[in-house]
Amino acid sequence: MAAVALRFRKTGNAQLDQLQRELAATLQVLLASPFATGKAIRGTSFVGSAPTVLTHGLGYAPVNVIPLLVTGGEASFYVSARTPSTITVVPSITCSADFWVS
Repeated sequence: MAAVALRFRKTGNAQLDQLQRELAATLQVLLASPFATGKAIRGTSFVGSAPTVLTHGLGYAPVNVIPLLVTGGEASFYVSARTPSTITVVPSITCSADFWVS
């Protein structure tokens, strides 16, 4: 994600000016997180190790695909294909899962 331009007002108070700089630095770190952008794909059911195509609608091929919640057992996943509108996810077991894509 691109850096966000922030406007600062020089207050003449060294502590407040330093606080503004530190807040800006913290905000940039937070915005670099994969959770700052993207969207959730909820309630997807998977059968065995069959590939499942999920529509994400991001408009670009996602870089991050993060399982958020898995029900039905301890599963692992891999992404076999990414496009600007879909991802293909292959699970290790039959389960349901929510994902965050960004």
